[in-house]
Amino acid sequence: MATAEQFERIVYRPGGTRRFLLAMTILLLLPFAASVPIMLVQRLSAGIWLGTGGLALMGIAFAIILALLAIQFIHALRARVILGPESIETTLPAGRWLTPALTYQSRTVRYDDIQAVETRGEVYGGALAPVLMQGVSLITRDGEKVQIGHVNAHCEDPALPCLSIGCEIARRAGIEVQDRGAVNRKLPQPMTGMGLMASVSTETPLAPEDMARISTRHRQIVIGIVASLATLMAVGLAMDIAAGPVGGTSLTAGSKK
Repeated sequence: MATAEQFERIVYRPGGTRRFLLAMTILLLLPFAASVPIMLVQRLSAGIWLGTGGLALMGIAFAIILALLAIQFIHALRARVILGPESIETTLPAGRWLTPALTYQSRTVRYDDIQAVETRGEVYGGALAPVLMQGVSLITRDGEKVQIGHVNAHCEDPALPCLSIGCEIARRAGIEVQDRGAVNRKLPQPMTGMGLMASVSTETPLAPEDMARISTRHRQIVIGIVASLATLMAVGLAMDIAAGPVGGTSLTAGSKK
C-alpha cells in the first residue's frame, strides 16, 4: 500500500438538498395522511359507506408513499462513508434489503487490514418481480466481511456510488477489485418470491442473457408499481369527490321549514 500521506480525506454522504427536499415532502404529505384515519372513523361512526372505500384506498397509498419517504430520509441523515488517510469509516444500513434498513452499523477498517474488495450482483424476487442488487464488500485479513454498499444496480445513488468507492478503497489498499459476477439468490419462507431478504441457501450463476431478461422485467415492474399507485390515489380521490360532503343531505333537509 502507498504511504498514508498520499491519500486525501473523502466523505461520501447524501447532501443537504436531498435531506431538505425529503423532509419538506414528508411534512407536506403528513397532514393529509394523518387526516385519513380520522375521516374514516367519522364516516363509519355516522354509518356513511358511500365514498369510504375510495378514502381507504387513498389512505393506503399515502401510507406506502410516506413509509418509503421516511426510510429514504433516515438513510440521507445517517448513511456515510469516509475514506481517511489510513482507514475507512462507514455508517451504513445493517443487512441487505431492497430499501435501506432502519438499523445502521458503524465500522472502521484500516487499509492494511483489507485483503480483498469484491463486487457481486444478486437477483431477488424470482420470475414474478426480479430485482438486481449490486453489492460491494471488503474482506479483512481475519476473514470478516464488511458490506460497503448494496444498491439497485439500475439506479446507483450518486451520493454513495458504491462501485466507485470500492475501486478507490482497492487502490488505497494496493489490491485489485474482484468481480464475482451475478447470482440468483434463493429466498427462505415466508419471503420466497417477495425479494425482501437474503438467504444462505444455494446460489445459481446467471448468464448474460438472463441478466438482460431481468433488466427488462424489472423496468416493467417499476413502471407498473408507479402506475398502480397513481391510479390508486386517483380512484380514491374521484370516489371521495363523487360522494359529496359528509352529512350534506341531512343538513339540507333539516334547513327546510
